[in-house]
Amino acid sequence: MEEINEQATETTIEAAWNEETPEPVAEEDNDHTEEAASEADTADQQEQAEDETGKDDADEEETEVEDKPEETDQFTLKHLDEVKTVSRDEVVTLAQKGMDYDRLRSKSEERYAALEVEKSKADERLAIFNDIAKQSGFRDVDELAENTLAQQLAEREGIDTAAALKQVRLDRREKELAAKEQGLQSAKDAKSKVDADARAFVEKYPNVDFKTIPKDVWDKVNNGDSLVGAYGDYITAKNQKELTAEVDRLKAELEAAKKNAENKARSTGSSQTSGKPKAMSEIEAAWYSD
Repeated sequence: MEEINEQATETTIEAAWNEETPEPVAEEDNDHTEEAASEADTADQQEQAEDETGKDDADEEETEVEDKPEETDQFTLKHLDEVKTVSRDEVVTLAQKGMDYDRLRSKSEERYAALEVEKSKADERLAIFNDIAKQSGFRDVDELAENTLAQQLAEREGIDTAAALKQVRLDRREKELAAKEQGLQSAKDAKSKVDADARAFVEKYPNVDFKTIPKDVWDKVNNGDSLVGAYGDYITAKNQKELTAEVDRLKAELEAAKKNAENKARSTGSSQTSGKPKAMSEIEAAWYSD
């Protein structure tokens, strides 16, 4: 009887235990949830790493663009039969010279207009004096002036008016001849100067053709400079300009070579680092040393 009671008690306890014990389904759901959260964290980390890598690449590209030297603007100009290429600074300088030329030309035109007005007034006065001379029986104002001077000389020297007139005309002729002779001498001196300057130029620049001498040089010669000096200044300025251009070119090449070397060094360093095994720590070295 007692055995039957014990068996019934055990059966009752087992049934109660089965009713209160939850099924293991919830544990499986928790495992899936934790796995999904872990995968989401991994995806976020990968996305963040890709964003940082893209940002680094963009920064590097931006740095390379900023380090790239700007190209100097070049302009082709044609003056008369000469074509040459100039930089932006030279264009600005030429434009400034053009503005100065326009200003000087405007002043020159104003002075020329004023001279034209004065010439017109002088012509009017000369016409009036010619009319007066003709009304007095003379050919023109020059003949009137000669006779007037002859009368004054005759009264001053006490000589005949006809003789005084011959003397006045002779004096006038001598002055005209002296002025003409002086002009011829000046032209002769100028020619001698030009010849001497040309000989000096040929001695100093035997391989230079006169036809190749720029107009700027001749302008200086016309203003009083020697041909040798004006051409020497031209050559000095030209050499200085070419030297400056060569220095700028070499600087640009050196800067480009330096930039290429830096880029190559960075590229080589990255490739070596990517394939190189990771160095062991001190603890790992001590562990594997035995």
